[in-house]
Amino acid sequence: MRLDWATASALTLLPGPVPTLVLVAEAGIDTTYSVDGEAVAVEPVLSPVRLRQHGGELDLLVLPAAVAADVWVCEDGPARRLLLSAADLTWGADGRIESAGPGVRVYEPAARAFTDLPLEGHAAPAAPAAVVASLVRPAGNAVPVGYEKFDGRQSAPSPAAFDELAAVYRLSLPDSIGVPGLDSYLRIRWAGDVGQLRVDGRTVTDRFWDGSEWTVSLRDIGATAASEVTLHLLPLAVGSTISLPEDAHERLAAADGQLLAIDSLKVEARSLGQEPHRVRRTARSMADGREIIYFDDTEPFPARDAVDQRELPAAADAPGPEMRYDPLTGEWIAIAALRNDRTFLPAADQDPLAPTVAGGFRTEIAESSYDVVVFENRFPSFSPRVPGAAGLVDGDPLWPVRPAAGRTEVVCFSSAPKGSFGSLTPHRARTVIEAWADRTAELGARNDVEYVFPFENRGREIGVTLPHPHGQIYAFPFVPPKAARMIELAEAHEGGNLFRDILDAERRARTRIVTESAHWTAYVPAASRWPVEVHLAPNRDVPDLPALTSAERDDLALIYLDVLGRFDRYFPGVSSTPYISGIFQAPTRTHRDVFRLHLQVFSILRAPGKLKYLAGVESAMGSWISDTTPERVATRLRSLG
Repeated sequence: MRLDWATASALTLLPGPVPTLVLVAEAGIDTTYSVDGEAVAVEPVLSPVRLRQHGGELDLLVLPAAVAADVWVCEDGPARRLLLSAADLTWGADGRIESAGPGVRVYEPAARAFTDLPLEGHAAPAAPAAVVASLVRPAGNAVPVGYEKFDGRQSAPSPAAFDELAAVYRLSLPDSIGVPGLDSYLRIRWAGDVGQLRVDGRTVTDRFWDGSEWTVSLRDIGATAASEVTLHLLPLAVGSTISLPEDAHERLAAADGQLLAIDSLKVEARSLGQEPHRVRRTARSMADGREIIYFDDTEPFPARDAVDQRELPAAADAPGPEMRYDPLTGEWIAIAALRNDRTFLPAADQDPLAPTVAGGFRTEIAESSYDVVVFENRFPSFSPRVPGAAGLVDGDPLWPVRPAAGRTEVVCFSSAPKGSFGSLTPHRARTVIEAWADRTAELGARNDVEYVFPFENRGREIGVTLPHPHGQIYAFPFVPPKAARMIELAEAHEGGNLFRDILDAERRARTRIVTESAHWTAYVPAASRWPVEVHLAPNRDVPDLPALTSAERDDLALIYLDVLGRFDRYFPGVSSTPYISGIFQAPTRTHRDVFRLHLQVFSILRAPGKLKYLAGVESAMGSWISDTTPERVATRLRSLG
């Protein structure tokens, strides 16, 4: 399909069942286009005309000149999109829209029309709040009239001169910073030469004074209520020859030697609405009766109707795992001999987690493509189909035995043949989090499940047998030992919630903080065990993934990817650091008031090519010895941001 010419400006080409070419009409000029040398007049409207030529088709959408100022094209996310909004729009790498006002419309190529874009999280902004500036260090008494010159013109002060002479103020920001649905702006009225704003010691923005207000988006600079925000202001000498507006110049001339002042500081919040993360969930059955669930995030959502054509024995007929009680530790040990037969490092064309392609190897996923998929493990450690009843090994009451009920699931993060969670886009990572929350809620409602544990093993060093990006979910029929011990200590803790007290203490000390966001804090625990270890905790007390808000889930996708990226940059010469990552949640029915959701990520790599092996004291006695200090690890991870 070829368009010869048009008397309108080309804007973009939208993908869809039929591509849509978008033009914007020029005010006062009739819109005409030509196909095969034939000129055709068209009325600019918000719906397209269908063009056909030589068997090809194209939708031509000519937008009226009157809406040109409201047109937005989002290039990020799964597909390019066209939007109309009088309010400002922003979006991240996942392409999800944020708007400062309602009334956003998005063009749907399949429907050939604009539809209202759903937005969530519009919160009522609080009244402007004054900000207290506490003087940390006064300015120098005699700043020079000028600094170095370049090509005959005044140069800005050097970083060393600025740090030596600038006054430093610590700003006390309101607790509303980082509230979902609000974007907070710091409005600074000041006088001087150069100003810098720093967050946790990092310069995030600067400004030369010209007498006007300085406005900074606190969200854009990464500031939260827990951040240390400092304002650095350099005085301006009265004799300075820099160019200033007349009113600013008069103020400088009236100063005594040098000019430095803070006239006002306040924070104003602007209400934001965000497009929800849309996921379509489809459950199907596999050839042997196991369940498979598709989580689609790419629109238009495809039908999930492929049939698993493999000839497999029924899952209900497979030998079931059992659990035996260890009277010396009080722990249940799962006995799952069937797992010895699981797939081990298959050839590239034998990947059981790949989509099934016509004429190719039939995999666990019958569809020819997918976004995220979860299915019951073919070689389970815990199974809802396990037969039998509780009993005794050798008939001795020392060794109780019972069926290993529960469920074991595989989570495929992507259809890509290689990778890990850290290689996902923010959009896809957000979908995986949605799948984790879905499975936590559904599995937690089962009578045979007491604890839901999503996790990922990454790297052959860990024992990974499939390079495909995937994780697992264990739905335990009991509370596993590590979580049970945490609960025991949390109940014995005097004062507040133990998990909350630990997070608050880490945020006060700040020596082991790796990174922070509006809703999450990543830190190296004070008594870490592994060569590289990070805990990632929500700033709000929640028991599990389903309890997270949409904004907290969005934020988790971003900060978790950030942490995993730092792991991969930790060791020089190592591009793929092996790790184990687990999501620790409250049990499904008990102790939900004392347990607090958090993630733990750690690596067994202690140096390039060197692993930390759990030898005598660690493996045999459970007494850990660390080869480094948590503070050193945190310092290294912080530097990799």
